[in-house]
Amino acid sequence: MVFIRKLEDLYTNIEKASIKLECEVNKENVRCVWKRYGKQIEEDDRIKIESEGRIQRLTISNLNLNDKQNISCVAVRGRNDEDELASTSTKIIIKG
Repeated sequence: MVFIRKLEDLYTNIEKASIKLECEVNKENVRCVWKRYGKQIEEDDRIKIESEGRIQRLTISNLNLNDKQNISCVAVRGRNDEDELASTSTKIIIKG
């Protein structure tokens, strides 16, 4: 079985700052994806996704009010992003 150490229930920061979410799976070589309202998050100039061993990290820079949302880290089986093994989620609050 695959387990993910729970994310904090809530992350709060201010506009223009950065936020780093981090979770840990209990096994090596487990593929994880980050999702926002059920859709996979892709890297761009503000979003960085990292995986180091069992640690999964999502960093969002230059926060804006649109970043206020629910985020999940999901362990998936193989290449199928819909075959979820375990997940944890949190809410991001941005203060103007």
